[in-house]
Amino acid sequence: MEGASEEVVLRTNSIWKNPFDDNQYRGIELANGLRALLVSSSRTDMSAAAMSVKVGSLMDPIDYQGLAHFCEHMVVTGGSEKYPDENGFKTFAKSNYGYFTASTGSDMTSYIFEVPSECFEEALDRFSQCFVSPVFTESLAEREVKAVDSEFWEVANKYDEKLVAVRKALSKKGHDYRKFACGNSKTLRTVPGRTLKQAVKTFHDTHYSANLMTLCVIDNRPLDEMEETLKTLDFHKIPNKNLKTKVWNEHPYGRDDLGFLVKLAGSSSVIRLEFPTDDFDQFYNSQPAEYVVQLINCPLQGGLVANLKERNWIEQLVAHHTTIARGFGLFSITITINWLKHVPEMLELIFSYIGHLKRVGVQEWIHKEILSSRMLKERHSKISSDSRAEDLSEALGTVPFEDVLKKGFADSIDQGTIYRVLDHLDPYNMNCMVMSSETDDSNFPLRDEHYDFMYKKSKIEEQGKENCHVAMEKSSGTWSLPDRNPYLVDMPNVEHIEYLKTKVRTIRDDEFVNVRHQQKSCPKKPKLEIGISVVLPSLCDDLQEFSLAYMFAQYFKFAFTEELYHAGLAEITFYMKTTMRGFTIHCTGLDRQLVHFVESLFEKLASFKPECDESCIQPLEPYDKVRMLLNCTLFEKHWSIDDLRHKLSYLTVTDVQDFAARVWNVFRLEFAVEGNLTKEESQKMAENVLQTMQKKHPFSRSFREEEVPRNRCAKIEERILRVEHVEKDDPMTQSCVLFYIPVEDEDSANLKLLGNIMASSSHTILRTREQLGYTVFSWKHITCATQGIAIVVQGGYNPHFVERRIEAFLVTLREKIKNMRKEEFAHRAKSVASYIQANGRLYVKDETLLWTDFPEFHFSEEDSEETKREAKSSQVLKTTKRELLTFFDRRIAADSKERGSVVSIHLRSNTPLLKDGEKKRRREENEKQEEWIEHKKQRFSEI
Repeated sequence: MEGASEEVVLRTNSIWKNPFDDNQYRGIELANGLRALLVSSSRTDMSAAAMSVKVGSLMDPIDYQGLAHFCEHMVVTGGSEKYPDENGFKTFAKSNYGYFTASTGSDMTSYIFEVPSECFEEALDRFSQCFVSPVFTESLAEREVKAVDSEFWEVANKYDEKLVAVRKALSKKGHDYRKFACGNSKTLRTVPGRTLKQAVKTFHDTHYSANLMTLCVIDNRPLDEMEETLKTLDFHKIPNKNLKTKVWNEHPYGRDDLGFLVKLAGSSSVIRLEFPTDDFDQFYNSQPAEYVVQLINCPLQGGLVANLKERNWIEQLVAHHTTIARGFGLFSITITINWLKHVPEMLELIFSYIGHLKRVGVQEWIHKEILSSRMLKERHSKISSDSRAEDLSEALGTVPFEDVLKKGFADSIDQGTIYRVLDHLDPYNMNCMVMSSETDDSNFPLRDEHYDFMYKKSKIEEQGKENCHVAMEKSSGTWSLPDRNPYLVDMPNVEHIEYLKTKVRTIRDDEFVNVRHQQKSCPKKPKLEIGISVVLPSLCDDLQEFSLAYMFAQYFKFAFTEELYHAGLAEITFYMKTTMRGFTIHCTGLDRQLVHFVESLFEKLASFKPECDESCIQPLEPYDKVRMLLNCTLFEKHWSIDDLRHKLSYLTVTDVQDFAARVWNVFRLEFAVEGNLTKEESQKMAENVLQTMQKKHPFSRSFREEEVPRNRCAKIEERILRVEHVEKDDPMTQSCVLFYIPVEDEDSANLKLLGNIMASSSHTILRTREQLGYTVFSWKHITCATQGIAIVVQGGYNPHFVERRIEAFLVTLREKIKNMRKEEFAHRAKSVASYIQANGRLYVKDETLLWTDFPEFHFSEEDSEETKREAKSSQVLKTTKRELLTFFDRRIAADSKERGSVVSIHLRSNTPLLKDGEKKRRREENEKQEEWIEHKKQRFSEI
């Protein structure tokens, strides 16, 4: 103990950290047993906190499965004795451009929020009250069950959920792991003599205790100030029931639960091999499972993935190890396959490679590369991010203060433990699950009670297991370990770097190249961000050219796999997307490393010739599809996913090869460089890239400005334009509505302020109160030509009904603004103004991207951008409540003649979700509220 006070019984600053980490850390333990990690970061404007509680779904009562998850919902949504409003904390966070969320695991529940630093103290106070005195009401409990049920249906058709359900069904009867973690309206219900409110309150009282809680607080203030603030709040009042940490010493898979083959039908073909393992969390210094995972996932020549892809047997292979709960873990290998007929040979190859890893032994240089990769990740990590706070709070629950930053860092090697991991990967210690679109489930005898799918379970043939065992023992010599990573050889020396920030300037602008540059250097945190637009004027004219460009990019990314793998381990990110005007490339990394990567990228891009068919369209979530459909509606020329899918079905590799031969005939390169790179280095990089392109294509030319077609907004004549789309190709269990109201440019300040108020209210009313769906969000929607407000609701209702509820919500929103106190309105305006001032970046991301688009980069000189931000901020601060209401009545209200043409996108589910009885019950509930809304409308019209 380095010090103590009445509330703090333990304090320590002796916390290990890596050499590149300039943040300050302190661990404290309060008198009630709660342990907290304080993180002081001088560079963050957003503050974050996370509370982890050692309770999860494995602790659910057998007659209330899903109760831990439901309890998390109630804590997040319900109020507290000090702040009784439902959704009060989430509303507070959103109104300040932050957020509050939570997640429930097998043995851990985490609550996380992030807000601007200026309102962090109030946020922490509200956060503490969620655990000191949460309020659980009967009405909220009944409504929140619908939210959990909607969340269940949102993922019910996903293949991963089904495979987890099968895994649970294979485990021992009576083991806690068999419980249904998510819960739904069937498992969470009122039973005779006990209400749902009583059940969740009993669960909370039984399992939530201060000595099982760990807190991480991240702020930009000094540690002493942070500690004093924490002591003035009520975290020390969280009840301590001196509960013991539950550990499951018995694995859910015994000998009788292994050796099974499970078959089920699905839209894609997937094989998952699962191996029960020990709990390796105690070996956080060496991370033995990470060593094995990295080698199995390695896509380089000589490895498992490359071998299987060369045979055209698989599309993807992902190995993963997780500690499911305290006491037991699981190693899984998930393979997306092309044909079922090659499964036996595939399994033999997998075990042959595992045998090879055992024979070549543990390589220290591979472990050092993993360590180097982790160090680079630490340099790039954003200390204020919610995931960082969550990771640290969860780590604090399993390791001492001194080692909390070591978890996952792997700064030592333990060869014996790595061999223990490999020993678990044995064909006699395995279950195999096969999901396939080729499978007919009409003769499957078993039905999952929660997800309602059919499956078949049988024992794996002994001969098959023996063949795999022989392959592992007599591995052929065709395997090899990966080459050393060129990006991890020379770690940059960053000790000399001093803080530097220059203005954004155009440093080159000619017919072939435009370069915008801003040098920003931070001590011990070298980072470089490069955006490149390859402008191809032919793409916007023709769907076939756009489709060929899309396929070209898909083929190239597949062929560039090895380079991307090495780059990814060195914390270099790469995105390449096809847009309506060409290719957009975005990279981040360290200075010299990233420059080398970009030059290597264009060296390969300039001479690339497609040779194999690897193109595919990734499935989209419904809320992404409606955004894409909105773009197709707003713009005169925009290719939809259906247009693209239809066109791709007719194109061949030969067509793409012809495109590759002419794609560089006419082009222009636009660079945006921000970070630890000088003006001269940026110019040299751009010149090297251009020379590479011109050397490979000496007859290429730039284009005239008039050769690039302008993509204009289409004029919409209807007062409400409804676009209805029924999804036929991808399985969906939910429908989705996007409701968009455009406004004029001069109303930008009012729109920004309204969007802030609307964001929190839409979630509270449409999701929590009316239960229209689990996914509800709204935002200020901006494209290159229009702006407005957009509301998205994804759930199980008819889209026309949801649209009416959105219109009713807007009436409620106006009343909320009208009744807002003067102080609250001023606080909202100040929050919006601060957000505008703090978010001036070199790269402005478009908020309405087509699914094939990566954000275009809009380059502006910083002087003018600062002036614009200052003007917008000032305008928001001057806006009065009366002015905002007048703007609402003119531009947003349904009965206003000045409201623009509304676009309502209806994406219909191809699978019925709500049964007639459930629909009727929910419809009756909402019709009552519609009557109240109509009454409010009449009152407004009389005023």
